[in-house]
Amino acid sequence: MHRTVIHRPSPRCVDEDGCAIARAASSAWLTLATSLAACAGSGGADSADAGSLADGAGSPDAGFVSLRGHVVLASGATPPSTTGNLFVSWMTGDEPTRWFASNPDMMLIRDVVTRGVVVQDVDGADEVEFVLPVPVGEIVAYASLDVSHMGYPAIFGGGDGTMLGMSMRPITVGASGAEAPTVPMSPLPPSTSPPCEGERTAAVTLEAPEVAGSVGNPTVRRLCVHLPASHATATQRRYPVIYQLPSLFGDGMFGTEESARLDAAAADAGREAIVVAVDAAIHDFAAWLTSDDGQPARWVRRWQRIEHALGGAGQFISYAADWSPEAASPGYAWAFEDNGTLIPAVSERWIEHSPARLIQDPARAAALAEAFDDRIFITVGDADEFDLHPPAVKFSAELTRAGIGHQLVVTRGSHVDDALPAATLRFALTTLARAAP
Repeated sequence: MHRTVIHRPSPRCVDEDGCAIARAASSAWLTLATSLAACAGSGGADSADAGSLADGAGSPDAGFVSLRGHVVLASGATPPSTTGNLFVSWMTGDEPTRWFASNPDMMLIRDVVTRGVVVQDVDGADEVEFVLPVPVGEIVAYASLDVSHMGYPAIFGGGDGTMLGMSMRPITVGASGAEAPTVPMSPLPPSTSPPCEGERTAAVTLEAPEVAGSVGNPTVRRLCVHLPASHATATQRRYPVIYQLPSLFGDGMFGTEESARLDAAAADAGREAIVVAVDAAIHDFAAWLTSDDGQPARWVRRWQRIEHALGGAGQFISYAADWSPEAASPGYAWAFEDNGTLIPAVSERWIEHSPARLIQDPARAAALAEAFDDRIFITVGDADEFDLHPPAVKFSAELTRAGIGHQLVVTRGSHVDDALPAATLRFALTTLARAAP
């Protein structure tokens, strides 16, 4: 149930010097309104792979040059806070339109994040300078200022008071680089919690001190619980529970449509269950963390570099905090340097948590087979933008080698596929139906 919604309300220009981006109140935590369609053209540079950028922040690789510019508060903006870490990236061609489309483009999300640079500890009330590696051609500059120390979610508008901005018009970049027009930034309205709505659906707040970890994660968590149709008349009945684990950008909340899909899947499987949405994720790091050369993939190390510079919450930060915690600040150790060099003493600790590595232990494999034989369902798109296809296939092979029954479904799709949650839920309910007394 990987639910990501990006809304694009009517564009608006704040003033003649630039465009502002503002959050609209809606059912998604990631809700953006942009004036880009009204203010920026569609011309652009040739689309560039983020892998063409150097690993060092702000240093251009072959074929890339430096874009120098400044961000400032948009005219009339009165944010409650202006200090934080500034993230600046670039887009080209039709990417701005895709960035604000109703359906997220996961490859573009990956590219925009890994193209970026971070200027730490700035005051957005002042003119802040940035230097960004960019391709030759026409681009637009995109910036976010994380004033609530949210971390990388602020790139997409997460966090209270986050300021976003984009260059008013395409910037022409020559062989010697370019000076960008000033990029105005405006604060987003206060965020609202994503809804947990629908018939027989309710939000539950849980105090979970266990998740604080070494980096002080919030311990008050909001869960969303969906009750089966028969619960109204069979309140003493006991039901199995399915825990939904959304990952990157998933808010874990049910809307009315999701609740209807849960009911339809239960009717199709002939088995009801309570469904609880929570938040967690895991990867096969042995296959996912490194490329064929044994080093982390370029996009992986650049994503980590951005997280490291931004601080706050983060995908790789969560792995480091859990698998390589340290007493000294910032509370964790990275598995590789910013330039991609693995740190074996740390990376091996991460890889030890790989599912494929875990089941190589005969005792653990035997216990897994006893508890979960024919109860494991793996699905992945063959064009997954975050390179999850190879480790999913590898994990399936390890399960087969260990004699553990499972299903692997590889779709001709990407990271986000609306059909996958329903298929996963049907498998879970059907498995429960077979196991029912």
